[in-house]
Amino acid sequence: MLLVILAAAWKEISYNFLFFLAGLQAIPLSLLEASAIDGASPRRRVTAMLLNSLVMATTLLAIVPPVMVVLLMQRWFARGLVEAEK
Repeated sequence: MLLVILAAAWKEISYNFLFFLAGLQAIPLSLLEASAIDGASPRRRVTAMLLNSLVMATTLLAIVPPVMVVLLMQRWFARGLVEAEK
């Protein structure tokens, strides 16, 4: 089952990368300039504004589909074993 989860997660990485890239491009320049004036380092500028919520959203989008596949497979296998015993 772990291999199924890993394969499904690998498939979802490309979609998550697109979400991640779109989120980074959506940061307004005014926010970056304001954080630079406040004295934030370049890394902290991006991290404080967007990265925390974006990473959580893409992580959820990467984890939920593989888990759904595993749950669906477990249901199919459970039904198959019950029907095979009858």
